[in-house]
Amino acid sequence: MHKNLVQDSAFFLCKALHFYFAIHNSTVRYILNNRWYIGDLAWFTRTSFDNSKKKPEEDIFLFKNHHEPLVGANLWDVTQFFRNYKQNKDHMDSPFILRDLIYCHECKEKLVTRNSTPAKSKKKYMYYCCPSCKKKISTDKIHESIFADFSLRWGRELKYYEKQTEKILNRWKKGLEQKINDLNENLEKLKYLLSTLDKNNEYYLELKEIFEMQLLSTTNEKQEYNTTREQIDLLSEDIMQAELIGRFKQDIHNYTNEEKRAIFLLAIEKIGINFSKDNHIRIDYRLTPYVEIEDLMKQLDIESA
Repeated sequence: MHKNLVQDSAFFLCKALHFYFAIHNSTVRYILNNRWYIGDLAWFTRTSFDNSKKKPEEDIFLFKNHHEPLVGANLWDVTQFFRNYKQNKDHMDSPFILRDLIYCHECKEKLVTRNSTPAKSKKKYMYYCCPSCKKKISTDKIHESIFADFSLRWGRELKYYEKQTEKILNRWKKGLEQKINDLNENLEKLKYLLSTLDKNNEYYLELKEIFEMQLLSTTNEKQEYNTTREQIDLLSEDIMQAELIGRFKQDIHNYTNEEKRAIFLLAIEKIGINFSKDNHIRIDYRLTPYVEIEDLMKQLDIESA
């Protein structure tokens, strides 16, 4: 397949993503839910011949890298993250575009949203509120601060990311490989201990069940890390990576609420507000737009920079 066709197809999907939260187009939804577009061939995807319900992904026969992809791994990763938010009934078009990102510095609680606008009022009275200390801040005030900081600082963060992305992904990959090696050693130990259990022991069945559960848990954990490692390989090799990152460089004020929320979910890990210090705001930016991978790396305590 010609490189231009791959780029044109990816560009089409970028445009689809741009309007994804406002347009309910069955063709776009089909593309964003079909692994064929990223080069994988899925087999036996339905529950049965009589039941067309789709199987869970882990139960599908998947032939990875079966053909040349039409959609880059970076774009696919980001769109799947957005789709999960939509499936969790997140209202991306809400005026509370920072929902789930803002925390009270003192209470460590995630702020909740409150719309106190009277009926027929032309002015909006909307707030982010701490459920513990009950302090609040208007959406207009905090949005203005976040937009200003984002516009000034995020451009520098993106330049840093573009220079460091390969190093970050490689470090994550090496960290995962070490974790996988450790799990392989644990699996061998568990298999050995299971094989040496004394069948005459009165607690044999209970011990056998415990070891089998540990084996299953460790195997599943290893599979998750292997999948993530493969995903990192695809992200590193994706020729559309720079194009995707470049989209975040546009003026944040030019986007709709849905698009602003999408960008902030990718770009910001956490916003802390200190009500006791004149509503001082601290923004923790993400290293990459790969939210789920970055969160997993932090859980595993794998160095990223």
